[in-house]
Amino acid sequence: MIEMPTRFPATAQDMLNYAGRQMADQQIRFVATFDRRLDSERLARAVRLTVDAEPALGSRFVDHLDQPYWERRDDLDYVSLCQVVESDDAGGEFREFTQLPMDPCVGPQVQVRVFRYPGSQGDTLCIKIDHVVADWEAAKEYVYLLASTYRKLAADPQYRLLPNLGGSRGQDQVFRHFEPWVLDNLLRRMTAIRPAWSLPPPAQDVSGCAFAVRRIDRERVDALKAYARVWQSSVSDAILAAFYRALFEVFDPAPGEAIPVQTQIDLRRYLPSRRAEALCNLSGAIYPAIAHKTGASFTDTLAQVQTAIERLEVDNPGIGEALYLEMAFKQGFAEVLQTLRLMMRQAATEGKFHPCLTNFGTIDRRQLSFGNTRVLDAYMVGPITYPPGFMLGVSAFSGTLTLTAGYVPETSHATIVTGVLDAFTNELPL
Repeated sequence: MIEMPTRFPATAQDMLNYAGRQMADQQIRFVATFDRRLDSERLARAVRLTVDAEPALGSRFVDHLDQPYWERRDDLDYVSLCQVVESDDAGGEFREFTQLPMDPCVGPQVQVRVFRYPGSQGDTLCIKIDHVVADWEAAKEYVYLLASTYRKLAADPQYRLLPNLGGSRGQDQVFRHFEPWVLDNLLRRMTAIRPAWSLPPPAQDVSGCAFAVRRIDRERVDALKAYARVWQSSVSDAILAAFYRALFEVFDPAPGEAIPVQTQIDLRRYLPSRRAEALCNLSGAIYPAIAHKTGASFTDTLAQVQTAIERLEVDNPGIGEALYLEMAFKQGFAEVLQTLRLMMRQAATEGKFHPCLTNFGTIDRRQLSFGNTRVLDAYMVGPITYPPGFMLGVSAFSGTLTLTAGYVPETSHATIVTGVLDAFTNELPL
């Protein structure tokens, strides 16, 4: 029997996301609907096996002042990791579950629910993973691992997974692919980008957080892909152009000044296999900036976006910031945490934040297979950001796009967030 570690250090990105709980609920959600019911007992067994396969998932975050760490819970066999909810108000319970954040200091870091509606032949599966332990790419990898384990248990009820005890969860796995002098130059050239967008101030009560969903059907997605090919653009750049145009419509900034947004990138791009050694946080950000031009066409905006992205891509984006993050947390967690909280409060007081676009990418239908139970639809929801923050998440599945964004109901924040979602949908080229 393999002995599981009882504790292991938290990474710099784990610590950053822990500090970021003041700005967002730090939950990543995965939702899928099926044409028939899942085997709930087998699914629960699969969840239990996966939290041993990736030990951090079965742990709690210990907020140590000098060096936080993960500590494995010793009662996982008695914790309800996967539950089935069958109710006339399954929809209401689904919303309650997706909106209620987990506590990383309690753990485990993953929760699974199956929602069943009376009279329905299928199930809705919702998986929550705390962003303190994993980013969106790791969340997808977890879902694929769970699906694979579920399938294999059908063929062999005694199936087991070997714990991933040797894989790095830190950014060191990226840094080792660069020469030291390259890393030094990237760190020296790293500059902080100040936010320029003004959003509503924080609400007094953010307990009522929710998220909005918009769907882009296959026909419009195909049109978007065709448009991108004509203009020799990536679909990601076209999505960013639509995001910018939606922001321009809602916020109406003064023309001429280049203003940045935050776009998440995956640092796994620098790994030969493009896969991390373990489930972890391994994401970075870039800050493309373009100017609002009155009367500009979508093509004009797309050209600006392409130019901005090309400039950023030539200099190993995300690495300088990752190095700075490592150096900062080596000074001690308590000191950095205090500095980050002061910066967050100042930003909230000024009402200036970077609107964020996170492209979750395509959810792979093949890897999402749950055997004979067919997946009808799937999408992801990122952390619900608190005012004045704003994040748009985009995921693709089976030719469709799903847009998601969190908001605080009955506030101006809700009006702005839903306004940007609607404007984004209208801005996509037909």
